[in-house]
Amino acid sequence: LSPGVKPHEESEYYASRVSALSMTPNADYDAGTLILDVRPSAVGYKTLVYNRTPERAKSLVEQGAIMAETVAQLAAEANIIITMVGYPRDVEEVYLGEAGILIHAKPGTYVIDMTTSSPLLAKKIYTAAKEKKIHALDAPVSGGDIGARNAKLAIMVGGEATDFEAMKPVFEIMGEN
Repeated sequence: LSPGVKPHEESEYYASRVSALSMTPNADYDAGTLILDVRPSAVGYKTLVYNRTPERAKSLVEQGAIMAETVAQLAAEANIIITMVGYPRDVEEVYLGEAGILIHAKPGTYVIDMTTSSPLLAKKIYTAAKEKKIHALDAPVSGGDIGARNAKLAIMVGGEATDFEAMKPVFEIMGEN
């Protein structure tokens, strides 16, 4: 995704693929699904989703998202990957594990972790991503499920300023500030 360029819905080919990966444990709802539950096709991005409990992403698939079967498949196909997983150990596994995002993502991919996690882990992911020419942003949120449903999350972003500016249109879909 280039800054200032927004894919057009009517286009046969989408300039960008946004992916959501969510593994929120012990929840009646799936926070990652709620964050992206903004009618994927209506926002102009082709959306891939993965959830280890596929039923939790059903509403997104019904709205046009494509369900990835594995984290590796999602990472290999997406240009922008947004994650919200349960705990720091889950974040580490999803990003740095053998079947993880950073092993399978293409150079130039943007990865955005929205999990409230460890600053040391965010730096570790940033360093590993940079070595692979992948752009990493740490972006925990505040606002709960109501903020997510209404696209009014407060998103606190850490990372390179140029990466933030490039992803600003994506953040604006999910939150106000």
